[in-house]
Amino acid sequence: MLVFYKYCIKIVLLNFIVSSMDIAEKTKKFRKQKGLRIIDLAKKSSLSPSYISQIERKMVFPSIAALQKIATGLGMHAADFF
Repeated sequence: MLVFYKYCIKIVLLNFIVSSMDIAEKTKKFRKQKGLRIIDLAKKSSLSPSYISQIERKMVFPSIAALQKIATGLGMHAADFF
């Protein structure tokens, strides 16, 4: 049973890592589709340009609140990232 739990934990962690990459890639893709620069999205989402850049470069994983702000700045819903 312990082996099963360890296996489940590995799957959850891998999904988290993959989701992090997807969100980074989607943030950049959606931003470019809207014709926005990082600084434009930062202003629209009330986040710093460096934070947006770090998200896009997969250096940080945005909180749900930050993801909601980014989605709003892009004129989208946070669910569009998943």
